[in-house]
Amino acid sequence: MNLAQLYTIPIWESPFPDFDIQKELFLQATRSFREKNPEGLNRYNTNAYQSPINMTHVSELSPIYDFAAQIGIKAALDLQLVNCDTFITAAWVNYHDTQNGMQVEHTHQDTFSGVIYLKAPKKSGHLVINNPALNSLWQGTMLVSKKNKFTADRIRIAPQEGNMLIWPSYLPHSVETNNHDEERISIGFNILCVPKEHVDHTK
Repeated sequence: MNLAQLYTIPIWESPFPDFDIQKELFLQATRSFREKNPEGLNRYNTNAYQSPINMTHVSELSPIYDFAAQIGIKAALDLQLVNCDTFITAAWVNYHDTQNGMQVEHTHQDTFSGVIYLKAPKKSGHLVINNPALNSLWQGTMLVSKKNKFTADRIRIAPQEGNMLIWPSYLPHSVETNNHDEERISIGFNILCVPKEHVDHTK
């Protein structure tokens, strides 16, 4: 009997080049943006700060966006999408600095979503990627002796400073609470892939 593995969920992971050199510049840029936008947006965050999503215009962070766009091109190739250009359509900073801060489960628009961690002390809240193929009606959940790639309802990814993660934007995800009151700082972003024949390069 053959076992057919029908679907695969990809996640791309890469350290940002020379992160230690640029870390303080990135942090200063996010702190300045927060000072100018103290109310934030907080669309998904609870007891935490989420900035407005227009941080794509912060020039000090452009190396992050350029790197994310490059990974987006690689991701599109891995998925065998049509020949695309990639654009960062939105970016925002998240500050989780209490043990009560969290991010509720949600999904994003566009093609890919991602995050880079600027500050992540030990025991910071994990990124949780939920398995969209499972739901509470499946009674097999109660019979699982050891979770594996077929039966896991979620994976938990510990944040690491300078690490960038990208995944298809349809994936439900959330962020757990910290086990400390220090700052956990990340930049989230969305990537849109546009077929090259649809891009007007004259503008």
